[in-house]
This record gives sequence, C-alpha cells and structure tokens, in this order.
Amino acid sequence: MLNFLTRHEVDKKGATWDEQGKGWQAWNGWGGDAGFSWARKVVGQMEARDNKELARPVSQTPAPPKERIKGSKENPEGTASTRSKAGDIEISVENEEALKNKIAEFKDKHPSRKAPSLGALKKVFRRGAGAFSTSFRPTITGGKPNSRNAWAMARVNKFLKMAGGGEVKESYRKADGDLLEEKSDCETRKTEFVAGRDCGQDDGGTFGPDNVCAVGYGRPPIKGGYTPTRPGGKFPKGYKRPTPQGGKGKKPLPPKPPTPKPPAPKPPLPPPPPPPPAGTKKPTEEKPVIKSKFPNATKAYDSKEKASLESAMKSNQKQLDSVRQSVIKQSEDVQKEIDSAKNSIVESQKQLEELRAKARPLRDKAVQYREAEDVKNYLETRKILDAEYAKINSLEESVEKQEKQIVIANEKARQIGFAELKKDIQSLNKQDGFTPEQLSKATQELKEKQQSAISNDRKSIKDASIDYVKERREKLQGELREIFNPHIHSESLSRPVTYWNEKRADSTATIVEFVDGTRNSTAISPYNGGIRVRIDTPDRTYAHEYGHQIEDGNAEAKDLCQGFLNKRTAGEKIQKFQKTMPGYRYKKYEKGSADNFAKAHAELFPEFDTNNRAYYTGKVYDDTPFGSSSKYIGATEVYSMGMELLHRNPAKFAQIDPEWFDLVSGIATGRLLVKTRGVK
Repeated sequence: MLNFLTRHEVDKKGATWDEQGKGWQAWNGWGGDAGFSWARKVVGQMEARDNKELARPVSQTPAPPKERIKGSKENPEGTASTRSKAGDIEISVENEEALKNKIAEFKDKHPSRKAPSLGALKKVFRRGAGAFSTSFRPTITGGKPNSRNAWAMARVNKFLKMAGGGEVKESYRKADGDLLEEKSDCETRKTEFVAGRDCGQDDGGTFGPDNVCAVGYGRPPIKGGYTPTRPGGKFPKGYKRPTPQGGKGKKPLPPKPPTPKPPAPKPPLPPPPPPPPAGTKKPTEEKPVIKSKFPNATKAYDSKEKASLESAMKSNQKQLDSVRQSVIKQSEDVQKEIDSAKNSIVESQKQLEELRAKARPLRDKAVQYREAEDVKNYLETRKILDAEYAKINSLEESVEKQEKQIVIANEKARQIGFAELKKDIQSLNKQDGFTPEQLSKATQELKEKQQSAISNDRKSIKDASIDYVKERREKLQGELREIFNPHIHSESLSRPVTYWNEKRADSTATIVEFVDGTRNSTAISPYNGGIRVRIDTPDRTYAHEYGHQIEDGNAEAKDLCQGFLNKRTAGEKIQKFQKTMPGYRYKKYEKGSADNFAKAHAELFPEFDTNNRAYYTGKVYDDTPFGSSSKYIGATEVYSMGMELLHRNPAKFAQIDPEWFDLVSGIATGRLLVKTRGVK
C-alpha cells in the first residue's frame, strides 16, 4: 500500500486531477491522504521494531523459559560477591575437580604469577551459572550446544585469561574485575588470594627488601631504623628488623664512584675562507626540492594553511571570466531554442486553463442531463464537450513535445558547456607541467577505477549489473570526467557506489580531520566513502552526491565552499527548516539561510519547490557525526546543489549566478585550488 501511494503521489499534479480522473480515483481508492499517512506510520513502526530486534546481540538473548532460574537452594544470595567467603559456595565434585585442574594449568603457564585460589574461581563459576538465566547463546565456542555448566566454565576461562595478563573485553573486566581488585593481606589482614597482585617480595609476604609494602603501605627506610604504619602497628610474622646505620654490625659503605676526567679541549675553528677576487660571480644556489605531484609547483601544499576564497578568486578572476563568457557564448543558439520552447509552454498553459474553465460547466451539464435521462440535450452537450477535450488533448501533447525539446536542448547545452570546461583543464594542466599524454593517461585510469567502484555487497553488485543502471551510471561518470581535473579529483570520483532500498540517496564521503594542526581526509563509514543510491536515482541526484565527494575529498575545496556560504549569507538570519518549510520532514536541528539561491533553482528546476531548494543550499552544519566539540569540519550543500545546476545547463547557470558558477567550475577544473597545485 505504501509503495503504491508513494509511486502515485505525483498524480496530484496531473491534468485530470481536478476533474477526478483516473489518477484521482486510484489515489482515493487506495485510501487517499489519510491512508498514505496511516501506511507511513505503520511501516515506520514495523521498521523500528525490526531494527530494534536486529540491534540486539545474540549474547543478550534470554534463555529458554525452563532455564530462567533465580537463586539457588545450595548457595544463598550474595555468596559470589567480593567480600563473601568463597568456602560457602557449593558446587559439584566434578566441577570442583575441573577448577583445581585449571589452577594447576595456570601455574604451569604463568610460573611468575600467583595462581588464583579455588575460592576465587568458585565465585566466578557461580556468577556465570547465574548469568546463564538472562544472557543466553545457543552454542558456545566450537559450535557445541550450550548449557549452564558450559556457560559458567567459559566465564572461568575468561577470568583466568584476565588474571594471566591477557587482553579481554571491557565487559568481562567490569563483570569480574572486582575479584582482581580485592584488598591484599597487608590491608585486610586476611589470607585470601588476590589475582594478579603480589604484596611484597620476601618470605613474610608483606614487605620487600627495601621495607616498602608492594601496595603502598609503610614508608621507605629512614636513618635510625624503620617503623611500619600498617594497621595494627606490628611487624609481620618472620620480619627481621634491619640494623640501623652506625650501630652494631655496621656494614661497610659502598666505594665512592671515581671522579670523572675533565673533557678534552675543543680544537680551534678553521680560519674563514678568503674573499673571492673582485668581479667573481656568486655560485647559483640550488632550489629546494618541492614534494608535489605537480611538475611546476613552486610550493608544497601545507594543509595547516586555510584557503581564502577572496584570494583564490582574485588571482584567477580573468581566467574565470573568460571561461564563463565562453560557455555562455557557445551556448547562445541552444539557449534561444530553450527559451522559445519555454515561452510556447507558458502560452499553451494559459490556453489550457481557459479551455478547462470552459469545459467544467459543460461537463456538469452533461452529468445533469444524463441523470435526468434527457438524451437529446445530453448528446448535444457531450458533442460540444468532446470538441473542447480534443483541443485540451492537442495542447497537452504540444506541451509534452515542448518539454521533451527542452530536455534535448539542455543535453546539448551541457555538452557545449562541459567541452569549454575541458579546454580549461587542458590549458591548466599544460600550465602545471603535464603533457597531453599524461592527462589522457590519468583520465583513463580514473575511468577504470570508476567502472570497478561498486560496493562488495552482493545486492549492490547485482543491481549494478542491470543494463539500464550500468548505462546511466557510466554515462554520468563519463560526463564528470570531462569537467573534473583527474590529477586532483581522481580519488573522490572513484569511490564505491552502493545500491540500497532506501527512498533517498546518501553520500558517505570523507570528512576533514584536524590531527596536530594538520588536516587529513578520513572515512567515516563502513563503505570507506562513496555514494549510496537507488537503482532509479535520477542523474541530478548522482551529480549532487558526487558533489559531496568532491568537497569533502579536498581540504582546500572545503575551505572555499565554507567561505562562499559565509559570504553569501552574511548578515542573514538563520531559519529553522521546520518553521520555514513545515510540509517537509526536516529534523528540528536542521537550519539555514536562503540568500538569493532561489533565482537559479527557479529557472533550471521549475518543477520543484524553489524555496525549499534555496534554503537547503544555504544549510548550516553546526555539527559533525562526532559531536559539536569534535576536531572535524562539517560539510555544506553549496557545491552539491551547484553540481545539480551545472549538470542541468552550464550556460544558464553561468548567466544567472556567475559567482556561484565560478566556484563550482573553478573547483572542478582546479583553477581555484591554487594551494593543492602549488601555485601562487
């Protein structure tokens, strides 16, 4: 039901909707708006329940009802606690023998560590047996069937591993770590074993040879003797008081170390070289080697330096103006064709409104005559109405034809505009020291990476192999290779494509991370960056998500986009999306500013909500997936939304918003990425 209503929501914009045509009948037959709302709610509840069930680990699955036992007849409550007496715990003879054997194995394996006592292992065993009632796994390691005994013994094994200094999960350490941290004999004056801790080094088991307790009790030796500060104020059994210095039986002091010899005097510095004869030229200093893949780079890119939009624009304004004007000029004829078709559509829409207004009363009369069984008047009215419908159908076909013509013309405009941007890439690569062969090779390598950049998920591979999906993807990637500099954006454009069932597309691009003042690109998803789309995702959405890859894959590009957004929305109030666009499913934290982004969207995407697209372009990301106090820079929507406009019609985009066009095209060709290229 939800899938049907989602597909047919577009029928509301159909020509016969107001006339209660087939689209209106199908929509309301399936429940209409109320049914659509109910279906979304029910599916959302089902998905939330499924996600909750899937998120629960296997080890948290409750045991079968017959195994959910609380308490024990043999062992009272609290016998497995830290302070209880381990001797009060009763277990079977077989299990007790097994624990003794494990203690013997521990001593063989860890001769330098004190083995845990039988009482400590009994506590762990008791805890594991109790936990079996609430945390259950059908099998244990090796695939053997689980049981209460096996579950308890597995916990004992983890405890022994922990006592032997092995690495265990934090959950195990929290569960039984209290047994590792019990007080030692020198504090509690008990003789219980403390796993992993050794109080003292001598036979007394409390104080070491330096009269210092291993767990911090007592003081170091002082002149004249030693007095312990442990509770009770008595020396441990077998302790021998050290002989004070200067008393009877004085031992000889150790010999003093020999006096070090003074260091040898340093040799005198050589005399300075004589001055060169008059008229002699100074030797040419060798230029430092610059680490950059750009042959003509004069400076290595330092990611600590933040890029300036104003500086990048100013140093390249002449070339940016030339490219933009060339794109507009070369597309003039095609643009006239598009404008003519749009004007025709506007006129046809006016005529359609007039004809529909004229047809409505005729339709009502025909219905009345039919209900009154007035055959003569019904036939006459129906004849006139059919003639009006014929005119409406003719105009609708004309509008549809004009719309197809605009699509074809936009395709031509895109090819022309992209060809001009490709020329700029060729010119820029020559300036950077690359040969045409090197540029061609880099482009071919990018193509090979893109063709294999599919997620390893079986569903993605299956969906990616569908002919029309593969054709559309490779067509769009081929268009992007025309306008993006492969020496700069190869990694961003060759990240994997994942096909999934979600309604929306998504970009799991990298983010920019500050590490000791240096910015690096860091992946934040299991897909290691890339885009996730449906198999029916339109080309503009592909372009949008690849725009995120470009912005997030280059620290300098991110700086420029952030600077552009700050400049365009300076002084403008930031609005909550839920307030400005209440009909959309925005979250309460989503916000932004519209600036005058709407102008380009209204011209190139009239079929969408212009206000929504403008605010979304100016969206502000205060946060990143790592929290507001993280070291990471959030993304923008400036470049991704600009990529949609550039892909629709480069010339019209350049004509309506030249500054935005310069940003998008300049980053694509690399003209604005002066720090990445190592040029001034």
